[in-house]
Amino acid sequence: MVDIQTRNMYYILVYNPKFDRRTEESIETFRRKYDSFVDYWEPHIPFMFKIPCSEIEETELTGHIKSILKKWKPFHIRIGGSVKSWDHWLLLLLKEGNEKVIALHDELYTGILSSHLRRDIEFIPHIGLALFVRKDCGFNVMDPKVVDFD
Repeated sequence: MVDIQTRNMYYILVYNPKFDRRTEESIETFRRKYDSFVDYWEPHIPFMFKIPCSEIEETELTGHIKSILKKWKPFHIRIGGSVKSWDHWLLLLLKEGNEKVIALHDELYTGILSSHLRRDIEFIPHIGLALFVRKDCGFNVMDPKVVDFD
């Protein structure tokens, strides 16, 4: 992932779920209308908050992730419901699989990633559908706690 504003590089871990055609088209239509990031990434469930590439070696990170994931078996997720988050995203929530996504997220933040866990932001398994802020409001998607809503 690249911060579009500063060109800094970040690691993220996401899952791109497969949807039936009708659901996929509905999500795409909605995102085309409301999500200014629609051309930057596919609908996804994030498992990690962004981590600057300068803070950890790629091979260390991938090794850690692989060691965690090899203990896991595939599990089902089902979407349902939505909520507007504290940072102005409309989130599509999980109806099934939520507890497992949280457990995997928590397990990822052990060992070499333990110092990168964001305790100031609640982890909510979701698919981001749209960011609802004015383009001129001073909101920085890469640092949402810094907002100028003059």
